[in-house]
Amino acid sequence: MKYGFGLSAVRCQETIMRTEDGKWGHVGIDRNDIMRVQTPQAYRFGNVLWAHREALKRGITNAVYPNTLMMELGEELHFSYGSNKNIKITTLEDIDIFKALYITKRDAWLKSSGHKTAPIHKNHPK
Repeated sequence: MKYGFGLSAVRCQETIMRTEDGKWGHVGIDRNDIMRVQTPQAYRFGNVLWAHREALKRGITNAVYPNTLMMELGEELHFSYGSNKNIKITTLEDIDIFKALYITKRDAWLKSSGHKTAPIHKNHPK
């Protein structure tokens, strides 16, 4: 592990907007500026131990998991390539999505378009 920790992450494909009330929004966030972090994350034990000790010294007690703790300590987080197929199952809707993906035969839905892989627009960055 080159940096002592790494976060599985993918570029965000969705349109992300800022909102104050969850009902209205008018400011978008450039997707080139954000990454969607996934599980798993990997940390050397010594890095996490240091972070927890340092957090106690600084009075940081509200970090949810190592990633947020490291960010609160001002550490730079390093990404490794994730996958959009890496889905986190935490809600009933997630279970439905998993079931649909599990029973879907990839070739079945690709054959109807005549493509073996999803087409890439020639101006789209690879």
